[in-house]
Amino acid sequence: MSRYLIAIAIFLSALAQPAWCDSAQESFLPIWKLLNNQEKQQFISGYLHGWQDAAKVTDIAIGYVRENPQKAVEGLQSIRSVYEVGDLRPADIAQQIERFFADSSNKDASLSKAISFARAQLR
Repeated sequence: MSRYLIAIAIFLSALAQPAWCDSAQESFLPIWKLLNNQEKQQFISGYLHGWQDAAKVTDIAIGYVRENPQKAVEGLQSIRSVYEVGDLRPADIAQQIERFFADSSNKDASLSKAISFARAQLR
């Protein structure tokens, strides 16, 4: 379980840096070398799920803009605010996810719901 959380934490830290940030241009190789084969596969799996989620959000944004062209900017700003991570640290998010799943009523919850919980606790 701890290896899975490490992979999630690395994935979240990778997502937290937009492509245009300086830190997104730093080499990922030192982190990659820390992972064993299973952790690498889990990391890539999480990353691919992130891409799928991003595609779904993009589809929602496209639909919204089509239906509300006069409110396109406000709608996109609202969607963007969902992804604001500020100074959240992967270790803190992982700790809150552990807390979330410690509640048995959350045993069937999605990772997205767990991360939303963690963000709310850390804000």
